Amino acid sequence: MKILKFIAIGLIFLMNIGCSGKQTIQNPSYTFTAKLISVVSHKGDLIDGIPIVYTIQVQDFDPSEVEFQKYNSQFVQNGEFKHIHLTKQTRIHNHDGEQIEAEEMEIDRIITFTVQLSNDGYNLLATDITV
Repeated sequence: MKILKFIAIGLIFLMNIGCSGKQTIQNPSYTFTAKLISVVSHKGDLIDGIPIVYTIQVQDFDPSEVEFQKYNSQFVQNGEFKHIHLTKQTRIHNHDGEQIEAEEMEIDRIITFTVQLSNDGYNLLATDITV
């Protein structure tokens, strides 16, 4: 019995060591649909320390959740074209589930995308896009 107790304490100790590393807090994800207007190579800028590789512009995207207040404040009115940033980690798929490159996305198509707000709330980073 003492051996089991010793092993259990040892395991708890090891688990605490493994969990004590630097942890990152991930922002919640939101999924929307909109019409794709443009895809622009956009290298060099960083948002939350993450390099931006493309920026897409979308139409008919007017998020109304309170979390998007800062993002929406950049635009004069609803219905205006809005931008979403893509990183190397953004996964882009066609409707068949095949992975494609950003340059292969067709303009004027309805896309479904999942985004996370940047830490400052003024930018959207795409995690997944389906075209």
